[in-house]
Amino acid sequence: MDKIMNVAKTKKLASVVVAAFLLIHILMFVIFYHYGVTPMAYFNIGSIIFYICMFGAVRKEMFQTYVIGIYLEVNLHMFFVIIFTGWNSGFQITLIGMSVLLFYSEYLSKYLKKPYVPSFPLCLLGPVIYILSCIWLHYNSPRYALPSNISFWFEIFWAIVVFTISNSALYIFVNLGIKAEKNLEKKADHDQLTGLLNRYYLSDFLSNINPSENEYYWAAIMDIDDFKKINDTYGHNCGDYILIEISNLLFSWRRECGAYSEIDFSNDIKKDQAGEELRLSISRWGGEEILVIGSGGKDIIGMLDLLRKKIEEKDFVYNNDQGESEHINVTVTIGFAEYKTGMTALQWIDIADSNLYSGKENGKNKVVF
Repeated sequence: MDKIMNVAKTKKLASVVVAAFLLIHILMFVIFYHYGVTPMAYFNIGSIIFYICMFGAVRKEMFQTYVIGIYLEVNLHMFFVIIFTGWNSGFQITLIGMSVLLFYSEYLSKYLKKPYVPSFPLCLLGPVIYILSCIWLHYNSPRYALPSNISFWFEIFWAIVVFTISNSALYIFVNLGIKAEKNLEKKADHDQLTGLLNRYYLSDFLSNINPSENEYYWAAIMDIDDFKKINDTYGHNCGDYILIEISNLLFSWRRECGAYSEIDFSNDIKKDQAGEELRLSISRWGGEEILVIGSGGKDIIGMLDLLRKKIEEKDFVYNNDQGESEHINVTVTIGFAEYKTGMTALQWIDIADSNLYSGKENGKNKVVF
């Protein structure tokens, strides 16, 4: 699964969070018990049992229960700590980290297409508890006082915990957003079946082409010979298989030719593309037609003929619905055209298309230029 986060990774991350919170509450139990803050020592026994149960919730992918449970536990824990020990221990800072974690959890649940908890209504609980704590302490003094050095280290400790949680959640959140945007761009620009660029994407680039004198562009339209006969004989699933295999051959052929980058027709990039460096952009132009736009390179016709031979010599083995293996011979015809100054994109591609059909009418399985 090509995702920065998936269910397996989420379960591991959630388990790490539970383990960390469990250790924190064990530590707090020891401290509160040692300094005689009895109510909070008992509260932490309940919290320890709660976090042990949360391992089960994570294992069963009960992420809603996990998120709501932890959020409520931390908020209640903070409320009672403040009531019993005052503000000096710094527990109130945990509200910030939990709000960040809450919104991150909602986004991640949507990303994984899992049930989620709406963050905004639930996150209002934090400010409410904070205000109630302020009101309580305004009229009542804390029943217990932790030593000043313990309160100091508690403040440092909670700052580290909250900033670690917040920064980690925001880092993953940003990367998820970037990954999602890239996936959307790829879906918009690439053919879903073959992974090649789609016609819309390449047409947009072709409309902006305006090469300088030292730039050399060429186009090649490739069509699978007798593709309709393949579909009629073996079925459309076989036709899809042929298209996918030929697309894989195109990717390997591009690497074999030494073309490691796409063409960019934007003005700020063109100057870097001048000369003989080979760049190739390959798109599914329509049906079984593939359009290759090239920039630079040497012996282009020989390079295209190499592609034709690779396809002709490949043994296409299709496993049909009956579990039988069909060995299919596939050939292609390729029409080539150089770009000439003053041509429109339509005129340029029409020349390559005319050469393609000339090859179709004269025996197929050839490169025509």
